[in-house]
Amino acid sequence: MTEKSSTSRGSGFSLRALIDYIMGGIIGLLGLFFLIRGQFPALPMNKYLGEPDATDWLFGGLCIAYAIWRVVRGRRKSKDA
Repeated sequence: MTEKSSTSRGSGFSLRALIDYIMGGIIGLLGLFFLIRGQFPALPMNKYLGEPDATDWLFGGLCIAYAIWRVVRGRRKSKDA
């Protein structure tokens, strides 16, 4: 049992880094959606969200910035493991 845990620890795989990569990707896609949703007026969601305005641009930009930070943090954690 201890042999198995020592090899999995030495493999350099960090679950926290993987979670950071996945969340960074999801949040980045959400930010991209809010940044470019004005280019696609036929999307059914635009009917419920209304016309894109400055708030959408701000939220999309913040999501992209946060996603970049999450990916960088995941990369740093995977190098430490």
